[in-house]
Amino acid sequence: MHAHDPVIDASTCSLAEYVSTRWYRAPEVLLRTRDYNAPVDMFAVGCIMAELVMLRPLFPGNSESDMIQRVCQIMGTPNSSIWAEGDSRVREKIRRIGSRDGPNRRTENCAGLKIAAARRVKFPNYPKTPLQKLMPHASSDCIDIMDKMMDWDPAKRLTCRSVAAWE
Repeated sequence: MHAHDPVIDASTCSLAEYVSTRWYRAPEVLLRTRDYNAPVDMFAVGCIMAELVMLRPLFPGNSESDMIQRVCQIMGTPNSSIWAEGDSRVREKIRRIGSRDGPNRRTENCAGLKIAAARRVKFPNYPKTPLQKLMPHASSDCIDIMDKMMDWDPAKRLTCRSVAAWE
């Protein structure tokens, strides 16, 4: 460390309750699930990759509801064929969402549309906008990677390992 480097005392710093900015939040985070895992980060990386290609944010929402609107405008309205509903343990957790509210509520693997329904979120109806239309100068591999990083279903998103092995 050099004499001019600032020293930061972590014990006196105020930290945000969330890691990503609103513009990079995965749909399940917008629905306020408490599971923060690698697929959430992969969605954010896909958003950042799109921003680097377009030189502007892909989803520049000004609120969580505006973000859901913007995500649907580009990714299309989710349906049961593109967003997983989860296994029986997840369905039981979703059933309990409607009967209680609290900071420790968790929903493994997102369970998609049922979480949205339990939270009374209605998705606007939009067809999917191909990323190639928004980024015509991007390579087909670049578009394919971004599409797969920003899948509605967290279980279907690319992993870091699969992106690193991409050919």
